Amino acid sequence: MPQIRSRPRGRDKNPAHPSATLNRPGAVQTETAVHGPEPANAAAEIPIELGNREAPFRTIFESAIEGIVIIANDKPVLVNQAFCDIFGYTKGEMLAFDSVDRLIDPAGRNRVAQYRARWLRGAQTPRRYEFEGVRKDGSRIWLDVSVRAIRWEGAPAIQSALIDITERKRAERAVQRSLKFLQKVIDTLPAW
Repeated sequence: MPQIRSRPRGRDKNPAHPSATLNRPGAVQTETAVHGPEPANAAAEIPIELGNREAPFRTIFESAIEGIVIIANDKPVLVNQAFCDIFGYTKGEMLAFDSVDRLIDPAGRNRVAQYRARWLRGAQTPRRYEFEGVRKDGSRIWLDVSVRAIRWEGAPAIQSALIDITERKRAERAVQRSLKFLQKVIDTLPAW
């Protein structure tokens, strides 16, 4: 039965061996290979499990403070829990959407859709912007989003990381109202 093993690259001095051509001088690298029968120097090789390398990345993805989504063909294909929490949906509900547009306030949908189309074409597009989103309960939230074009399962897709900035927007509006009020007070003062 084949086993998955990890061994240092370049250990095999055979120039036809893939690790011999990939080894960089002074670099500590490993390769994962599927081997047939146990080699004579099996004690020098350390077995690894396939999930060992994925687990840390999954933990980072799932415990991220930012909501993270991968969008392919306008559909969410991968979401983390923070993304679901921001909008008030479960992962199952989120992944069943036929479009992410339902998460965007109707007034901003066209702009965000244009951005998505431009990213996928590789055109110059803002990598960070704000938009008003719509939660499951219909309430509006403000979001700061960072975006980049990626490849997902061999096709163009979009990776977005977003945070809820609703409280910051409320504070900004309160400051603007205060400034307007102060300006009115100043404008009503008699000239000296």
